[in-house]
Amino acid sequence: MDYTWAVLVIGGVAVLTTLTLPRRFESRWRAAELRLAVIERNLSLVMDHLGVAAPEPEYPTVVTELLAGRKIAAIKEYRDVTGAGLAEAKEAVELLAVRLGLPGGR
Repeated sequence: MDYTWAVLVIGGVAVLTTLTLPRRFESRWRAAELRLAVIERNLSLVMDHLGVAAPEPEYPTVVTELLAGRKIAAIKEYRDVTGAGLAEAKEAVELLAVRLGLPGGR
């Protein structure tokens, strides 16, 4: 018997499944991110209402780089630790430098 058609059908199903599964997971991931953003926003509003300040996260390796005067290395380390983008990391490191009373802040 010729199984060419069966192989083509099974291959086609496999290809379609491979192409559609990432979209399903991507949409679920986006939905979870949106829900998390709403939860974080609500938590922030509650904390503001109660007058509770969230503790600042500490990044000892970033502080070490700043204390050594290596701002660019501190930004790179911040990005590695947090996964932040360049602009966000630069701003965070500059704010940290200001809080620590170091030059290189804003």
